Amino acid sequence: MKNLVALFTAALFALAAGAARAEIPNLSLDLGLSGGGNLVLDKWDIGERSEAGDQVSPGHTGIVKGRVGFTPWRWLSLEVGAGLVPAPTGPEVNAVLQYEGDVLIQPFDFGDLTPFLDIGGFAYHNLTADVDGVDLDPAFHYGLGIRYLMLDWLALRAEARHVISDGMGSGALPVSSNLELTVGVDLFVWAQAKDRDGDGVVDKEDQCPDEAGPAERRGCPVRDRDGDGVEDADDQCPDEAGPAERQGCPVRDQDGDGVEDADDRCPQEAGPVENSGCPWGDTDGDGLTDDQDKCPREAGPVENSGCPWGDSDGDGLTDDQDKCPQEAGPAENNGCPDTDRDGDGIVDRLDNCPDEAGVKENNGCQAKQLVVLKQEKIEILDKVYFAFNKAVIEKRSFKLLDNVAAVLKAHPEILKIRVEGHTDSTGDADYNRKLSQERADAVRAYLAQQGVEEARLEAAGYGPDKPIEDNKTKDGRAKNRRVEFNIVGR
Repeated sequence: MKNLVALFTAALFALAAGAARAEIPNLSLDLGLSGGGNLVLDKWDIGERSEAGDQVSPGHTGIVKGRVGFTPWRWLSLEVGAGLVPAPTGPEVNAVLQYEGDVLIQPFDFGDLTPFLDIGGFAYHNLTADVDGVDLDPAFHYGLGIRYLMLDWLALRAEARHVISDGMGSGALPVSSNLELTVGVDLFVWAQAKDRDGDGVVDKEDQCPDEAGPAERRGCPVRDRDGDGVEDADDQCPDEAGPAERQGCPVRDQDGDGVEDADDRCPQEAGPVENSGCPWGDTDGDGLTDDQDKCPREAGPVENSGCPWGDSDGDGLTDDQDKCPQEAGPAENNGCPDTDRDGDGIVDRLDNCPDEAGVKENNGCQAKQLVVLKQEKIEILDKVYFAFNKAVIEKRSFKLLDNVAAVLKAHPEILKIRVEGHTDSTGDADYNRKLSQERADAVRAYLAQQGVEEARLEAAGYGPDKPIEDNKTKDGRAKNRRVEFNIVGR
């Protein structure tokens, strides 16, 4: 079977070897239909069982499939499609659907032949499987193919692919190996009009389709050897570029700045006409030349026209960083002054109860608090307790989580908070990651039940990956088993 694949591959390149250059339509949409054989090289698990209950692999079979393709660039096509594989297992024939997405890489063209490399995959779907009545398995494939462009809108297609899917066996990763050989057609239902020389005149209207030329000349080029816009027949200097007013002969301008040497104060250095042919300097070295710089003697960023950012309110934040550039405020509040709506001496951004006067010891609330609101997180003063080895929150943690929910509802400016679950290093790391994610999800769900908008909550389980203490000690492991509430958006 490997020899068959090699022979098919060699045939594809042999077909492409001797032809002249052409290409698949650029910016095109095509519909395709193919049929052929699906050869099972290794045991393929499609969810079928014998009367004894053993796994049964289908035999060789056929395949028919359709597709939709889009070619954004000549060398790349993107396809999605579906096919039917009538897979026989003894007297039964299974209805196996093939869903696939493909990337076709086609860097070369040889006449009307375009070889391509196909990489893709998605799934096989056995609608008549013995196991649960359906079997859906992932699939990956790679292969080679070729398209023969018969007409501008029609191509023949042949392809060989190696398909890897779910296999029979008890190993760590049992896979099957199928060889798919198909032929078919691609119908280009839409394509950008061809313009081989890229001159804006489509080939069917271009009298010189392989030489760029203006539309008024029906796509044929101006004969102008020195490219100065004066046709050779009228050019007194056909091999030296020059302006039309000089009959195509060049201006003598050593530095090429458009100022003739006789009038140029800096004939060896290019500069603008308004500076008599001398280059603009950059006195303050900020990357903006003095003619562009509003503060040519003070370095400043380009976005401020070369002037340094000031600090209008003198709060230590430059105006480009300051959300309240005319009012002094701390950096933690983006340069805006802190407010204290309830007048209790605790600024609102750190006040657990910003609309209820309280005391500092209770973080701005009247009642004792179990959490502390900080700039980057809500710090809890107790642990969140769960049932052993489960994602079930114990009742003793409800009051703590109610406090977290109350703070979040009192601070709508906290747009997003991430509930993080962490474990120590004891046990299997993958299991711990899964358990920590489930516990973080449970806390997120509890907060939502207390009235916190779900859009403001996200959950992440890191397992043992982010320890804060040494896992070698009992105390360190206890501290690593934790739930955190980190503010990720304001």
